[in-house]
Amino acid sequence: MRNRMTEPDRTSKEIQKFFDCCADSWDCSARDRDKISVFVSLAGVRPGFRVADIACGTGILFPEILSKEPAFLLGVDISGRMIEKARSKFSDPRIHLIHADFFDVRETGFDVLFLYCAYPHFPDKMRLSGHMAQ
Repeated sequence: MRNRMTEPDRTSKEIQKFFDCCADSWDCSARDRDKISVFVSLAGVRPGFRVADIACGTGILFPEILSKEPAFLLGVDISGRMIEKARSKFSDPRIHLIHADFFDVRETGFDVLFLYCAYPHFPDKMRLSGHMAQ
């Protein structure tokens, strides 16, 4: 029988390493302004909302989200390098960045959660949806 604690940890470390290596070139390869605009608009972010961007990377969604005037924007990413890049790009006091595995984040009460292009990198989809629903 496989140890359920060891396997996700190993996978998380591999994912973190992969995205740490991608951080420096991420903005060049992952930006599609029209797609991002539609994606954020469809989510219905309104002034005063609490928003979370799961696997936020370098913050490519942040400008569009912030244009909707949320009160709070949490960006969380498993890659320390991605969070480092996001910190260097944004100084808005509404943005709170966390370098962590999303499953370790205990903050709740969000009006909108974004998961942009990261869904395939979460091996346990049921666990992901359960944690998002909290």
